[in-house]
Amino acid sequence: MNDGIQKMAESTAGKPLEIGVFVNQKSGYTETKPGIIDVVVKGNPRKNRKMKLGYHFKDDRFRIESTCGAYLEENNLPTGESDGLDLHLKLHAENGKPRDVISFTVTVSEVENDVEFDRRGVSTVVHLV
Repeated sequence: MNDGIQKMAESTAGKPLEIGVFVNQKSGYTETKPGIIDVVVKGNPRKNRKMKLGYHFKDDRFRIESTCGAYLEENNLPTGESDGLDLHLKLHAENGKPRDVISFTVTVSEVENDVEFDRRGVSTVVHLV
């Protein structure tokens, strides 16, 4: 995969924000069958701040690398700030076969008075079985 630098940056940056990205109730790495995969994103901001789903790049909400053409559905995603995140995303891997690998990063922003104070990405690796 081409995002080894991204994962290294995440692990060395620390984790000041309370964020979790889960597939099959596991974070970081999991195995699952091909199809539409439920991805749960949870987050809690620090005192007097709010959270929102951010952008990994200027126009790209998520970073995703896969051996099967997988993608995260971006229809009807919340754009506003909230006191905490509890999102369900759909990872489309219907074309996947056993032994395919998907790596994706979800970015979350912490905001206070319409100013972004912190942004962190959480990567997950999914191995199709």
